[in-house]
Amino acid sequence: YRLLDVDNRFVVPYGVPMRVLVSSSDVIHSWAIPSAGVKVDGVVGRVNQAGLGFFGPGVVYGQCSELCGVNHSFMPICGEVVSCEAYALWLLPKNCPAGKSIWDYCLYWGGLLWWGCGRVAYWTSFAYLGWWKIFGYYFVYMPVKVSVDTTVSVVEGSVRSCCGVIEWGWWFLMSPREAGSYAVTKVDGWVDFLFTTILVGPVKATWNAFGTIGSIIKSAGSGLMHLIESLMGEMGGPDESATKRAVSEEVRVQMVRFFRVMVSRYRGD
Repeated sequence: YRLLDVDNRFVVPYGVPMRVLVSSSDVIHSWAIPSAGVKVDGVVGRVNQAGLGFFGPGVVYGQCSELCGVNHSFMPICGEVVSCEAYALWLLPKNCPAGKSIWDYCLYWGGLLWWGCGRVAYWTSFAYLGWWKIFGYYFVYMPVKVSVDTTVSVVEGSVRSCCGVIEWGWWFLMSPREAGSYAVTKVDGWVDFLFTTILVGPVKATWNAFGTIGSIIKSAGSGLMHLIESLMGEMGGPDESATKRAVSEEVRVQMVRFFRVMVSRYRGD
């Protein structure tokens, strides 16, 4: 490790997803750690980023992977991957005044109190205005609207019916044959409508119901087949989805642990 170790190693916790920001101040470099699968170009005037994560403690090594000049072979990268507790000790040593002053505690608890009061005020006003909105819409606006619409419809239908009867009576007096033919046609349409509604309607509804039941049975059978296939796949061995779930759960546990350790260390517990 003669050309791989450095004087100041970077320290990161394992099990915690991180983001690396890489740039350069002179020429193009490339920040690469093969064991982590990371290789990011450092370009002048530009900030590139990449995800970084480790699943266990250790020491990682890397080198500049872009020909950048005569000292390209003397640009090692070295870092220590430690636990959350060790990272908290490295980031916030015991002589660090963070979390010890009264001002920090006042800022923390004051901000928390302000946030809590703001949340309470927001949800209280939201519930109050929402209640009045629901009450006004469903108990005032909708009953009045339904009553007015129903009254207008009934009056309009009655007026139309009366006008139609008067018009047909005058037509019958002037031309009984044509008015009678129109009346027979109208009655035939009503009879056809009633026949369709009373006889054809139930048959059609029954047919649609059987079709719906068949679709439900087909969907249930398809879902059962998919369930059996998934169970057979899980019995056959671990698949990619199971591995992803396991990794996601491990990352979640480590993130919760990391934040708890950092908060506890910052408070000086």
